[in-house]
Amino acid sequence: MEQNKSSSKVGLIVAAAVVLVVAGVVVYAMNDESSKTDAASEQTKTTDTSKTNGSVDTSEKAVVGSTVITFTDKGFDKTTYRSKSGEAVTVKNASSMDMQFSSDDHPSHLENQELNLDVMGPGETATFTPASTGTYGFHDHIEEQFTGTLIVE
Repeated sequence: MEQNKSSSKVGLIVAAAVVLVVAGVVVYAMNDESSKTDAASEQTKTTDTSKTNGSVDTSEKAVVGSTVITFTDKGFDKTTYRSKSGEAVTVKNASSMDMQFSSDDHPSHLENQELNLDVMGPGETATFTPASTGTYGFHDHIEEQFTGTLIVE
């Protein structure tokens, strides 16, 4: 009888530990998902699958925002871009290399963090919405000599 009570206590402790672990995983997963979506700026990333013979399709069919910042093997295709307040801005990697669109200042990227995007491979695009009007400096974090300015009116 004494052994039955002891094994019941062990079983109860194991069950409680399992419940705590499961609850912890659920809470972590919920917090991880909510941290990925920022209310001020929502980023989306797509891959252009219409590449043929190693070339990048430069059509705008996968573009979400009306302002498109295009990155080529020589850097950004313009030095200054203009966008309207509240509109999404799409960054398109039309180069043959990885790039990481980042806000100034380099290397901290703290000035306009909604511009900071994940590394994009050739043919990929990502979209963000600037938080407010103003002038935003940006660069490729991997090759920081490639820079530009976004003016949101």
